[in-house]
Amino acid sequence: MIGYIKKKRLEYWFHTGLATLENGLYERAVKYGKKIISQYPEFSGGYDILASALEGLGKNDAALQVLEEGIKKAPQSYILWEKLGLQHSNREKYQEAIECFDKAIRIESKVESLYYNKAVALANMNKFYEALSCLEQIIAFNDEFFMAYILQASILNKLGVFSQQIEPVDKAIERMEILSKVSFERFGVSNKTELEYKIYENLLHSYLIKEDVEKAQEMQEKLEQLAKKQK
Repeated sequence: MIGYIKKKRLEYWFHTGLATLENGLYERAVKYGKKIISQYPEFSGGYDILASALEGLGKNDAALQVLEEGIKKAPQSYILWEKLGLQHSNREKYQEAIECFDKAIRIESKVESLYYNKAVALANMNKFYEALSCLEQIIAFNDEFFMAYILQASILNKLGVFSQQIEPVDKAIERMEILSKVSFERFGVSNKTELEYKIYENLLHSYLIKEDVEKAQEMQEKLEQLAKKQK
């Protein structure tokens, strides 16, 4: 009976903590995170809530400490490893970030965001081919993760500039033009305009690299049209 009561209390604190986070009530979420950790130190959810709340309050150093403490208590939580990786990435400690994402991937190998965040860190280290390989892994098990294609094109553009070769830029254009023809509504995408904006943003960058003024102007006009729609 006591075990059942404890379980219900933990569920209540955890779901209430999540709800306060979603509503931006970070001070309240901090209290729930601390409450959970004090009573259930092996439960990763308490550290997740507390770290997220501290991040919301701009207390990133404190959030980092919470995540490091949480991983000691719950080392099999891929969520904590991912959040720790993002903390390192935000500090431009990309190698440390990649190590965290790799540990998370070893725990849960089919979570798209892990490969996506790893690809971002690799690209920031100019490891473009490794970053592109990460994104291909996402697409291999979820070809509807459209942000992987967006990031792929962005990295191909960077690779083109870095290598002073036009082939990666042409690949970026090809992939974005294909994506621009996708009917996102069919896939239940809620952020359709945001995706379209990123597609044309990548295409604009590609055409600027190629010094194709006419096409660049066309993409700029499309971006302006989308911006008007959002107002």
